[in-house]
Amino acid sequence: MSSQKRFELRRANLEAAARGTTQQGLGKLDPSLKRHTALLTRLRSSLHTPASVPAILKDVAGLALEKYVEEAVGAVFEGLAKCKSGPEIAGAVEVISAFHVRFPDLFTPAFVALLLAALKPSSSNNADRDLRDKEDTARIVRQRGLLRLLGELEAVAVVRKDNGKGPVGDVSWAVLKELLTADKDSLALAAPLGIAFAKHLGHLYLPPSATTDPTSGTTTETDPDFPTLAEATEPESEDTIVSREVRDKFRKLLVAYLDALGRREGKDHIELQRTDKRNHEAYIRSGEVFEDREKSYERSVRSWERGWASVNQLSEILGLPAPVLPSLASTLATSIVTGAGSSATAEEIGGPGSLWADEEDKRFYEDLKELRGEVPGGVLGLAAKEAENEPPVAEPAVEEMEVVAETGDDTEELEHVSFSLPFQEELKADESSCRRNPITALASEQPDAALPAGPAAQLTAIFARLPDASSKTIIDAIAVDFAFVNSKAARKRLVRFLGSVNRNRQDILPYYSRLVATLHPYMPDIGKELIALLEDEFRYLQRKKNADMAETRSKNLRFLAELAKFGVTPSHSIMHVFKVLLDDFAGPNIDNLCTILEACGRYLLRSEATSERMKLVLETMKRKMAAMHLDQRQVTMLENAYYQCDPPDRPAVAPKERTPMQLYIRHLFYNVLTRNSIDKVRKLARKLHWEDPAVVLKLHSAFTKVWKIKYSNVHLFAVLLYDLNRYHPDFAVAVVDEVLENVRIGMETNSFKYNQQRIATIKYLGELYNYRVVDSKVIFDTLWSLVTFADGRPWPDVPSPIDSPDDCFRVRLVCTLLDTCGSCFERGALKKKLDSFLTFFQMYILAKRSMPMDVEFMMSDTFEQLRPKLVLFKTFAEAAEAVDEMLAAGAKNGPIEEEIEELDANQDGERRAGASDGGEDEREEDDSSDEEEMVANENDGAASEDESDTLQRGKDPNAITQEEEDEFSRELAKMMSSSGEPRNKATERKPVALDFAVPLVKRPAAARYHDDDDEVEVEAPKVMSFTLLTKKGSKQQTLKMEIPVDSAIAVHTLEKRAQDKAEQQELKRRVLDYESREEASEKQALKDSMARRGVNLRFAPPRAG
Repeated sequence: MSSQKRFELRRANLEAAARGTTQQGLGKLDPSLKRHTALLTRLRSSLHTPASVPAILKDVAGLALEKYVEEAVGAVFEGLAKCKSGPEIAGAVEVISAFHVRFPDLFTPAFVALLLAALKPSSSNNADRDLRDKEDTARIVRQRGLLRLLGELEAVAVVRKDNGKGPVGDVSWAVLKELLTADKDSLALAAPLGIAFAKHLGHLYLPPSATTDPTSGTTTETDPDFPTLAEATEPESEDTIVSREVRDKFRKLLVAYLDALGRREGKDHIELQRTDKRNHEAYIRSGEVFEDREKSYERSVRSWERGWASVNQLSEILGLPAPVLPSLASTLATSIVTGAGSSATAEEIGGPGSLWADEEDKRFYEDLKELRGEVPGGVLGLAAKEAENEPPVAEPAVEEMEVVAETGDDTEELEHVSFSLPFQEELKADESSCRRNPITALASEQPDAALPAGPAAQLTAIFARLPDASSKTIIDAIAVDFAFVNSKAARKRLVRFLGSVNRNRQDILPYYSRLVATLHPYMPDIGKELIALLEDEFRYLQRKKNADMAETRSKNLRFLAELAKFGVTPSHSIMHVFKVLLDDFAGPNIDNLCTILEACGRYLLRSEATSERMKLVLETMKRKMAAMHLDQRQVTMLENAYYQCDPPDRPAVAPKERTPMQLYIRHLFYNVLTRNSIDKVRKLARKLHWEDPAVVLKLHSAFTKVWKIKYSNVHLFAVLLYDLNRYHPDFAVAVVDEVLENVRIGMETNSFKYNQQRIATIKYLGELYNYRVVDSKVIFDTLWSLVTFADGRPWPDVPSPIDSPDDCFRVRLVCTLLDTCGSCFERGALKKKLDSFLTFFQMYILAKRSMPMDVEFMMSDTFEQLRPKLVLFKTFAEAAEAVDEMLAAGAKNGPIEEEIEELDANQDGERRAGASDGGEDEREEDDSSDEEEMVANENDGAASEDESDTLQRGKDPNAITQEEEDEFSRELAKMMSSSGEPRNKATERKPVALDFAVPLVKRPAAARYHDDDDEVEVEAPKVMSFTLLTKKGSKQQTLKMEIPVDSAIAVHTLEKRAQDKAEQQELKRRVLDYESREEASEKQALKDSMARRGVNLRFAPPRAG
């Protein structure tokens, strides 16, 4: 929507809001039921069509509508579900504004309430993960358009906070904040909402970008707190709608969300690397990876790729640098200082002799919370001399808490006792500050402030928080809180609560064990009683061998194993469990042994106190496995548990050795290359030793493996290759050939592990077209191969080994290539070819089962960018029919020629301009100026070389003289001038052959002497003679008829003669003009050609007559 239109609607809506009642004085309005029903139908079905908006506005202004306002609200909201693109949203805003102007008190409140209710965050409760993902995707798709509509409506003053008292943008900010911060476990799910808001409404609600002074070349930042936006083209007049404070608030929200999402995706990336490492180890151990584990890993990879793509897209829109993904090697390469003061490297921690698999496990099980610095000594039960330094106010409170906890009653006097300490106030202040930050609040757990202050109520609140304590920070905070309500009765209640954990919540057992280990140094009775309780349960379960209690057995053994890793379970107790399970090595005890080995076998085997006994346990298990006949499932479980406990030694992977030149080239391209240093890199690349095959091979590898550089620097490689193409064309051809081969290999293998490489490669190919390294034929061949390289023509639900119906990655590749260079195909033959491909591409998309949300958004953005007015097909049948018509028309008309279009595109330089957006213009100007300077230097160098060669070499004795060359030029000019005379004659039309001979009618004598062209004054006849041809048998007869001149047939005949004569004269004139133009063009071409040779031709003027 244009700024002028937005301001007009805002002015009209503000006047209607100030009036506050239904608009009066509109004259006589139509109360027809039929027209009202038709309007409601159009609102439901045609509101998303821009062509139907004027008719809807006309009906809104001309109909009464007082009795149909409520139905109009529902109809408008139902029609909004189909509005997705920019023109559709703009039309819907005009219609809603028209209703608001007429009924500000009847229509607007109901519609706004309905719109805000639809933008409430909600997650699906479906147990099936696939169905839940589909429902969440559908909700995000629906809310994406509604959020964009809300921003536009608030800008035009239809939606206002507190009847206009609040600033513009507060309603949208509150809705966006709630959507982004609703689900802390699925931050990436709401990423399309933030991206859509920043992309489509950034010019209204985000701060403007930095401005560059063209005279001085200096850049002025609008706000030092934020980086500049990469894409912000905002008119100055729109600053009056949204204040700068509100814009800064929107940007802070999006930047904070981007930071939180980047950290979450970084953690998921590390977890994926660890999972891949575990799968690799499992493959080495057993020779295969279980199908469920592999599917889970692939699902996690796809989910992470969608989230990381959202991070990159949002960071690019906001103009922020994309976060760097931490690698597993970098996280494990830091040095760790142990409790004894010795330092150990990450290889020692994750090595074969380490207690822990990685650094994170080590911190979790060893770095426990120290309560002595957080809780007074009297509360922890330390000696009296240590408790004297603590505040005495806590001692009576502790005594009263113990009395209440033991009796189980809360007295009125204890209700008024305050348990707030100075450090607790600091914690509450920190929590309140986190609560104010919407993104930090996602990872923080806040206690309910509405609970009463009694000790028993506080203990109950602590127990209520325990099932949700799924992080180390939360469980440590709970340990501190429990220390303040420490009493004998409280400890007993804690033991009972921990012992009765649900058998389906085994994921919470490590955190419960950490809580017990944190309290164990000061409250050892908790660990002892809990171990005794778990041992009693273990003995009970051993007596119930035939009962189906697998989950309960697994929960019991995992709890004992986790406590053993914290040092709470005594070594003799855990070894007794192993002895009992090995003595009765059959049935459920095999599963139990696998469970406890996987949980704490590695720790016990590498611990000095239990290493020898654990080796005997493993040897006994191996002997029993060899002696007994076990089924395949049990053998596999036991082998997995054994190798997880004692993995085989593997040699360390040696780092790849590289020469200093290879390291220099990698540093040049991967570290130095930026937008500002491209000239420096280009000069250094030209200075390399291009005659050395090793250097050329490394350069070839660097220019083809573009996925190793930053995605935002891919176009810089295309610029370098374009510049090097003039000096090393063979190298450029080899690089292009390798890039096309990589695209083809990616389609043949279709492995998800190479998806990022394929995206970078296809982006690189588009940039090569933008910078004139390849032509359009390569691009269109690649596009068609992406949608046909399987079975040719796509069909719904037809399986293919390399392009399954549920695999939409090729759609992402096509959209990436079109987003990169599709805007260049806007004229002539290239536009027709792109239109044909888009028709076939729609059929390919409709042949897929269902597309992910991010791919659907990418596809819609691509079509909106290339063809904003294109009406997409709804079904596969419609698309297939259009493709058949397109193929038929192509077969009839033949191939489309595009050489002229390519020539024009190369001369005008439109491909470079169409491929860039935002900040690319400045880069293009710099590149063009650099190229002109380089060409000028080359010309100067060439001229100097020619002069030097002339001075060094002597004169050729066989060279022709200047007189001979002049004579040759004169003779050539004469020959060309004589051959340039008109020599084309109009061909005579041959009469159409008939079956029979047309009889010849003899004209009168007067007519023979006066032709039609002669200007002779003759009296106009009153009749016209017609000859009627008849045939009787084999004999032809003619009959002469006199017909009046004013009759219809005579008038028509005269008009036809005059029209034929005029057409003949026009054709004659055009033929003569064409011949004269051809002759003039030939003379001019000859004159120019001879002028370049130093001969000046002058043609004689044509003779008169």
